[in-house]
Amino acid sequence: MSYMFYGCNSLQGVDLSNFDTSSVTNMEVMFGDCNSLTSLNLSSFDTKNVTNMHQMFYTCNSLTNLDLSNFKTSNVTNMSEMFFKCISLTTLNVGNFDTKNVTTMRYMFSDCNNLTTLDLSCFNTTNVKSMYVMFGNCKKLTNLDLSSFDTSNVNDMYMMFYGCESLNSLDISSFNTSNVTTIGGMFIDCKNLTSLDLSHFDTKNVTNMAMMFTNCRKLSNLDVRNFDTNKVTDCSQMFYNCNSLEEITLGDRFTFIGEEAFCGCLNLHSVIIGKNITSIQNRAFYSCQNIQTIYSYIESPFAFPTNAFETSVYNNTKLNVPSNTKALYQSTDGWKKFKNIVESGDGNTNQDLEPVNEGDDIDYGNGVINDNTDLNGNVVGNIYYNISDENGEYSSAEGCIILRKSTTDEQMNEVVGMDLFGEDIKSNYTGIIFMVQAGSGTIKVNAETVGSMTLKVKIGNNQPVTMELEGKMKASFPYNVTEPTYVYIYGGETASANARGMRRAEATENALKIYGIEWSESDTPTHVEAIRETSSSDTPTIYNLQGQRMQSTSRGINIVNGKKVFVK
Repeated sequence: MSYMFYGCNSLQGVDLSNFDTSSVTNMEVMFGDCNSLTSLNLSSFDTKNVTNMHQMFYTCNSLTNLDLSNFKTSNVTNMSEMFFKCISLTTLNVGNFDTKNVTTMRYMFSDCNNLTTLDLSCFNTTNVKSMYVMFGNCKKLTNLDLSSFDTSNVNDMYMMFYGCESLNSLDISSFNTSNVTTIGGMFIDCKNLTSLDLSHFDTKNVTNMAMMFTNCRKLSNLDVRNFDTNKVTDCSQMFYNCNSLEEITLGDRFTFIGEEAFCGCLNLHSVIIGKNITSIQNRAFYSCQNIQTIYSYIESPFAFPTNAFETSVYNNTKLNVPSNTKALYQSTDGWKKFKNIVESGDGNTNQDLEPVNEGDDIDYGNGVINDNTDLNGNVVGNIYYNISDENGEYSSAEGCIILRKSTTDEQMNEVVGMDLFGEDIKSNYTGIIFMVQAGSGTIKVNAETVGSMTLKVKIGNNQPVTMELEGKMKASFPYNVTEPTYVYIYGGETASANARGMRRAEATENALKIYGIEWSESDTPTHVEAIRETSSSDTPTIYNLQGQRMQSTSRGINIVNGKKVFVK
């Protein structure tokens, strides 16, 4: 039956209820170019032996009603362009499709630009190799749940969601991209997509990332830290015109920044450039005049064209570079145009990590915390806590505060400047806030990240630093502030794919465990020893340096003189 009604472009209706199709194996282009056909009932079709449905309804652009309720597709291998340019369909029921043998879905729903919903929860994509432009120009789809998709054999996702301009959510958490070679234009013109979790994407075999996120105008946060570009030859215009994107981290597997990669990212204010990047191409950050801070971890800077950045960025942006490399940056074309180059240690760009041992001294400011302390929006000493019962607790067994709710950077930006004692902060933030005085110093956080959580430390209005800690570690954050400044410590949304993979196997929860916060200021002692006495009950009694008794407890956190405490 291949090409049976092909080109019958004046055909408006046809009764096929008496067709015996039980022996048919090929329905390729069966109704192709029947562009006057408005309704088609194929509920009587026996398709159990059909293997090819390529272009079956190709450019049936007047079709408003299509009944496939009894289709058996268990032997079909080719569904490419099956509904291509069915531009009048608003609904399509493929809930009974058995796609376990399908190898290609190229253009399958492409240009179905009036389709408002699409339930693909029944789809088995285990053997699919191509999803090339699969949903291209599905302009009215508002959400698409692909969480059941197995993409382990897919090698082509080129422009897969191109032009899905009404999509505001997209669940692709199940995607395995280890065999994909092209993701160029994958989300181009997804203008209303506000969030996208790609932290699990494996791009080690990808060669094309060009225009991947072009015109994703509402994406403000995008995690591509683990993108591997070693085989990529083209990543031009990768984030072109993502004008809500605020920060970007190009991790250690990023090798170059393509031509016009971030051109038009008007709200980009923070850029982290990984140590293995070897080139920055023409106009890479053109029209990104609001960049405030660049962190470069490149130890041997390379020359790049001066049109990579705006003149205002060279004049006003702070460029943070590794220790002992400032002179190299100042003598290298491109980099040397930056007026404000600062080495690590001059600010909060440096984090020194060391293991935390049981019984180590830690600090929580001036107050006492134990499992009887109400941490829901309370001030303990000079630290403000906002930990509701369902989102966190103090664990006397472990001697730590456990945060279970993550806070996005977008939420964090809203918190800065809020009334710390107001009601609004409780619904937007879970974490710890304290104040450091004007001057320089170091903040040390004893913490552990479990499962997919990360440690985030934000000093004033600076961009947060994200840490993924294997085991209990102490991370140091230098700071230099001109006025009293709040420090925000909270749990990040997701860890990187590698770290998450290693931790999740044994993790029973996603949590940030904070064992202590310790800070030293330039005009205060960096270490204060507590005076202890013991009793027959082996319960320590804590005194401050003036000899005043502060707290007797057999558990919890005991604070002495505002800066140094012990946990037992």
